[in-house]
Amino acid sequence: MKKKLKAFRNYIFFLFIQGARFLVFFIPWKAGAKACEYFALFVFLFLKKDKRTLYRNLDIVYGSALSAKEKKQLAKRNIRNYGRGFFEFLKFTVWPASKIKNMVRETHGLEHFNSAKETKKGVIAVTLHLSNWELLAHFTALNGNIAGAAAKRMFDPRIDKAVNSARTKTGVKIFLKDDDIRVMIKDLRQGMIFGILSDQDTSVESVYAPFLGTMAKTPSGPALLAKKLGLTLLTVCIFRRPDNYYGIQINAPIETADKTTEQLAAEYNRQLSEFILKYPEQWIWVHRRFRMTVEKEMEEKGVKL
Repeated sequence: MKKKLKAFRNYIFFLFIQGARFLVFFIPWKAGAKACEYFALFVFLFLKKDKRTLYRNLDIVYGSALSAKEKKQLAKRNIRNYGRGFFEFLKFTVWPASKIKNMVRETHGLEHFNSAKETKKGVIAVTLHLSNWELLAHFTALNGNIAGAAAKRMFDPRIDKAVNSARTKTGVKIFLKDDDIRVMIKDLRQGMIFGILSDQDTSVESVYAPFLGTMAKTPSGPALLAKKLGLTLLTVCIFRRPDNYYGIQINAPIETADKTTEQLAAEYNRQLSEFILKYPEQWIWVHRRFRMTVEKEMEEKGVKL
């Protein structure tokens, strides 16, 4: 019975996504994105658990550096960011490639990506869930690079197919956990820029390193891949500008020689943290980033999260 109910819910959600994509085709970008910002604020009135996580993370990172009023204002801007990002992701599924690329109006450090085309040396691009991170891979592919990204299978095959269809329409290569790693390695040796989201506490192989000033469980895959295959390791983010177009910041490569996995993880965490502190309203504060460190200590002390 539970399986049937779950399957029914998944089917309803799939129909919702498909229906939303159809409607989005007729809705102007600016008007639709703004409407979804306020719709997200409404939805969050009912997402009590996510809201608690958001404020708890703000408390962990900022402490008394921000007042309660400032945290509330930041939280509202952050929630609106989710709504805009959701609408834009759907919009990208119906937009032509040229229009998607036009959303990026400035780039910094693009030469670090372009060198991959010339040298055929693969790049491990460590990135994070900031603003509309899906656009980063699209832009990379449309810029003439071999672009790849790691992704997890969705909870429903139909939704998985629809989402990955949107991701690959511009030529982005998606690699799932159980895919043949030899294909990925072959592409990396042809100069692929492989994006790995490394700002979450997940079940992948990890180490502990400082993140936003606090120890956090951190994916070690980027460091291990770069060292083992002799690849370029760097951090990159895409950020939303005040005019709601986007900019991309690509940092200089991280020196990997004679550095441990923990040291490399600490370095890309440091750079990712700088991105977040520069654009705090655009990061996903609703994720339990410190689940295995600060939150674990709080639970051991009897604090109910």
